[in-house]
Amino acid sequence: MDYSNFTINESESKLGQHLQREDRGAIEKLHREGYSLRKIAKLINCSPSTVMYELRRGTGYSSW
Repeated sequence: MDYSNFTINESESKLGQHLQREDRGAIEKLHREGYSLRKIAKLINCSPSTVMYELRRGTGYSSW
């Protein structure tokens, strides 16, 4: 198969990909600052349910 014409926009969120460490930290920090789930999701370009799951798991990067 030839994929030479296939382009990917790296700034867009990709389905089925794990969050980066920085994204997890951003979720934790923005949540502590009082941002809503939807606002956080919009800022880091992911689903609001992803933000909710990450906050439930409590897996943020705590060195902010």
